[in-house]
Amino acid sequence: MPAPSPVIAAPTRAAWLSAAGIAFAALAVLGPGLDTPDRPYSDEGFYLTDARRFFCASGLLENPEHPPLGKWLIGLTIQLVGDDAVGWRAASLVATMLLLASLPLWLEVTGLVTARTPRWVLLVPSSLLLADPLVHVLARIATLDALLALFYVSAALAWIASLRPGLGASHARGLRVAAGILGGLALGTKWTALTLVPVFALGHVRIEAGHVKLDGRAWFELFAPWAIVYLACFALPGATSFGPHAFPQVDGPLDPSLPWPARVATLHARMVGYHTYYYQGSQTSRWYEWLCARQPLWLTAWLEGPRVRVIAAIGSPLLWITGELATAALLVAGLRERCASRVLPGVLVIAQLAFWAVVLRMTLLYYMGAIVPFLALSVAGLLARSYERATDPPRAARAMAGGTVVLLSLAAGWLWYVGPLVRATPLSEPALARYAASPAAPFLFHDELPLSRALEVVRGEGFQSARLSD
Repeated sequence: MPAPSPVIAAPTRAAWLSAAGIAFAALAVLGPGLDTPDRPYSDEGFYLTDARRFFCASGLLENPEHPPLGKWLIGLTIQLVGDDAVGWRAASLVATMLLLASLPLWLEVTGLVTARTPRWVLLVPSSLLLADPLVHVLARIATLDALLALFYVSAALAWIASLRPGLGASHARGLRVAAGILGGLALGTKWTALTLVPVFALGHVRIEAGHVKLDGRAWFELFAPWAIVYLACFALPGATSFGPHAFPQVDGPLDPSLPWPARVATLHARMVGYHTYYYQGSQTSRWYEWLCARQPLWLTAWLEGPRVRVIAAIGSPLLWITGELATAALLVAGLRERCASRVLPGVLVIAQLAFWAVVLRMTLLYYMGAIVPFLALSVAGLLARSYERATDPPRAARAMAGGTVVLLSLAAGWLWYVGPLVRATPLSEPALARYAASPAAPFLFHDELPLSRALEVVRGEGFQSARLSD
């Protein structure tokens, strides 16, 4: 058994260099063509309308479905970049770049990778995500998912880092506070981040001599900044100012004369009611279909002369299944070794899957942005553990490098194959028919929207542009 590695409390030089390289690669790969299409599509109109109104003196919000932070950040980038297709989607692109660049910085700090692990392993999670077509879609659409993934994953990793044995008390405290702040930002973007709360809370519960003990100080350091930041999102100018048609007629407008605390409380009561609505559409997925990336969601498709342009939320079955197996293996190993950094990525994946299995809405492909980073991190964690336990480390390193190159090559091949359906490349109908006739069709077309039906929609009313109100 190898000797324990020293605790790394801050990113190393290799981690910073890896982060810089990933940031440039992400911009080069994800940035081009951000303005295609040059009109809002899918859910963009809902978010862009409010995003623009945040920065209008007389603007009243229309969409109370989610907390305000994500929409405000989209509006901020519109102010900085311009009110055009690039400005609309810049927030998602920047959030994805920051997420991918941050992962090498967390690997050693959380203990998933140690100082003995080959340095190239630091690049593995971000490289895997950069080869995932779903990441490409979420980085290039003006919705909340890329922003949520940045805050959600960062909050989880800061908290995991705070649990490392041997970490100084003040450093652990600072990481808990950072996790709380990031958790507040995640929850202020989308209520999906609620799945972090029970995991964080239970992580500071101990059973000793048959008695349950709560670490009240750790709870306070986590959840006090969390609550402050979350409530501060509703203090953004205009965050509680809604138009007369934002709520059902029976509820009526949100009374602007109410004191701010009462407005926030009333708004939350109405948001809860809004979220109890069950989406009755046919394009849903079962949990086992989510896990293998089946049942994709076509977000938009439009005719351009004789050709069709498509943007679809497509997963990466090879990467996802490999990541799931790595996550499960790392979780089992972590339980045996009582190593929190190896257990918790799997716990967070399970928490998200459980949430979406109960609150089924549309297809999980559109929400996997908060799950696949943990799958990619688990691959790196499993590589690091395998190297540490190898009897012949140089040989193990060569085998690991070879396997990783093969995995990334196959993943890049899948991305190249489905790229036209992800990046709106003009395609002829025969080219689309070849996709539909291929063995990969179940990962490219939803059962409820086969190609024949999709083409009928495109030739008829089409996938309508999202309505963008002034």
